[in-house]
Amino acid sequence: MGTNVRLVVALLSLACCLTNVTGQTYSAGFNEMVGYYVQLAQQKSIDWNTTINYLYTGQVQQPCYSQSLQIHEDTKAYKSYALTMLDSTGKLNPSGLFEGRWDNFGSFKGCRDRVKDAPDLPEGIQPMYCVAIWQGIPQELAAGAQFFSQGVCVPNTCSDSEVQLLTGTGLLGMKPMPSWVPVAVLCQREAVYASYSAGAIVAITIIAVILLMLVISTLFEFIISVSLSE
Repeated sequence: MGTNVRLVVALLSLACCLTNVTGQTYSAGFNEMVGYYVQLAQQKSIDWNTTINYLYTGQVQQPCYSQSLQIHEDTKAYKSYALTMLDSTGKLNPSGLFEGRWDNFGSFKGCRDRVKDAPDLPEGIQPMYCVAIWQGIPQELAAGAQFFSQGVCVPNTCSDSEVQLLTGTGLLGMKPMPSWVPVAVLCQREAVYASYSAGAIVAITIIAVILLMLVISTLFEFIISVSLSE
């Protein structure tokens, strides 16, 4: 998303507070932008049955589920921190999909820094930036790509596996397409930069290979296009 959009979203809570206290009226364009993000949250297709099943079977722990649900509800309630998390999440709208550009990494800085500055950020909720790799691109549109890479802003109480499950059900982030499945997730945690578990190393390797494949396929398409044009 553009810088101006992120700045506007970051000011949402101030706008809400000023409206309540002083009755100040904001422009139609401002309200339209806020409404757009709220509508995105309201129209999310969430598989609640599977989500609750993950909770009951212990695949998703209560802290992760509770904060994920709170963020979803707070987005619909016009809370600025939640809207900024949504703004920082990648969506299926980059240019060049038909030419093989299947990635939208959102905003790392928006997720890790701007959310923390939101005045309505609830105590105990801290943002975490993750990259989810999705499978399901139609072969007719793939142009050589096999996976869609997406940045997502989520609560740091969730493990990588929980993020993968809840992005898959649609509760976390913005699921690109209803039928798509997340095959890998890698989250960056502030407290753990130097040490990684074996599972994290495997995840990093898989994601690195996938991203390398995307770069190679894009470069190959570019070389072929140049060759044909000559």
